Amino acid sequence: MKYVVNDVILQPDDSEREIRRKIATRLSITPESFRYEIVNRNIDCVDGKTYYSIKAIVDTSAFIRDTRIGFFGPVDSLVIQPTRFKERPIIVGAGIAGLFCAYVLAKAGARPIVLEQGGDFSDREHEIGEFEANGKGTSFSYANGLGGFSGFCGGMVFSDRLSAFGQFALDTFLEFGAPKTLSLDGTSCLSAKEAQNVMRALSNQIIAYGGEILLHKKVTQILTSFGKVVGVRGEDPSGKKFAYKSKMVVLASGNPTSSFLSCLKESKVKLEERPFYFGVMGELPLKDVCQAVYRSDHVPDGLPMFRFNKEGTTSTGRKSKIFCLFPGGKAVDYSSRPGAMLIEGGFPNSGSRNVLISVLLRVDEKDKAHFQGTDALRFFQNFYGSLYQSSNPFYAPVQTIKDFLSASEPLKLGKVKPTYKPGVYLLNIASTCPSFLKKDLDEVVTNFRKSFPGCNSGDDLILGFTCGKTSRIGVWQDEDFHTSIKGLRAALPPACKEETVLDEASRGIACAFSILNRD
Repeated sequence: MKYVVNDVILQPDDSEREIRRKIATRLSITPESFRYEIVNRNIDCVDGKTYYSIKAIVDTSAFIRDTRIGFFGPVDSLVIQPTRFKERPIIVGAGIAGLFCAYVLAKAGARPIVLEQGGDFSDREHEIGEFEANGKGTSFSYANGLGGFSGFCGGMVFSDRLSAFGQFALDTFLEFGAPKTLSLDGTSCLSAKEAQNVMRALSNQIIAYGGEILLHKKVTQILTSFGKVVGVRGEDPSGKKFAYKSKMVVLASGNPTSSFLSCLKESKVKLEERPFYFGVMGELPLKDVCQAVYRSDHVPDGLPMFRFNKEGTTSTGRKSKIFCLFPGGKAVDYSSRPGAMLIEGGFPNSGSRNVLISVLLRVDEKDKAHFQGTDALRFFQNFYGSLYQSSNPFYAPVQTIKDFLSASEPLKLGKVKPTYKPGVYLLNIASTCPSFLKKDLDEVVTNFRKSFPGCNSGDDLILGFTCGKTSRIGVWQDEDFHTSIKGLRAALPPACKEETVLDEASRGIACAFSILNRD
């Protein structure tokens, strides 16, 4: 029998004998009773100490008492039965969840119509290039378009225990060209190019089954009648209007933008305020971090990606998180046009001279009293809109960590130079922080300086506020993806949960099967 064994902690100089002993100890079996294969290594850092953690596939006939150890092997895949549809389903969003939902429905004969406000991969690459060069172009193209955010920057693949939907998603990724190593390496990354290849192949198959994928189609209204969905309405970039009728609509738009949430609110779709993470982004010199982790000025060849993920609790009881993936970190856009919602993002880039870090606090239901009579959406529209210059709407506010903690007016930057394009400007960011979060954020930033390797200078940069990957407002949906409008389903991400690529795909697949299995 084969088993998956995770998070076996090793020292860099552990011998093969010591590795075998630690695996045997984890499984409570003898070192001679199994064979093993290491399928993933991570370098982690806790309280300034660096260590390895591994994932291994263990083959043994010995009895394993620990029921938390997962089996390794395929589960029965879901079977798609041909189904009669009176009309074509409409899917709003061509990210991973939307495309996988469309694939299942198309394979069943539904001929779905997928509407995406963004463009193809080449469109996005051009627009992001324009934006980084001069601040012009569509600032949110990295997140909106074919393949969604993962189609632009890739992402972590999946966690270790797969549901039937997760196994179906994995099989589909492999069928459409993902690396074969995904079936073994449960914590690997799918690169942007690999994700794009899969999304292109999947899109072509959806079209071959009779579906349609229509790009540059922004949905601006959900059409309803007597509490039932009857279609959608929208416009293309030229302002030309369109409308599609259907009594079966799926929202697969990822974390909804403020304009789309307003559209849903006007359409009487029930929304709910959700917990979210709020904090600051930081840039540290890659050289300093590599010296602390690898004793080198760069990431040595052949070593795994360094991941720093430290969760904690502040003295007031608020949850906190410090997160980073590197080598490298490149800012895409931390700012937004005045009066609009913040758009932010980052992705690993080995060519960057800086490392990108998120320092975050969890904002919960009890904090609603601090929104001064407004809902979370309006609160953040007003808050973020007040930070940015109308003359340079995509320039990011910046100050050093030292100035942030002392709430001092920044006069200049230190030795750390920001990599953010199109540019930055000095601002006392600390003075604009919501007062009910400032003390806790200072505590977490201080903890970050003490615990993050290579962060030992007050010159390190803070690049404005961020809310991570979680929308502040979400669409209410039950466990079968139903919303408050009959016929309207929502395959949207859960609150405060970091999702992997297979999580997103599984969500779209599960939503599709909920439609196929409807009464």
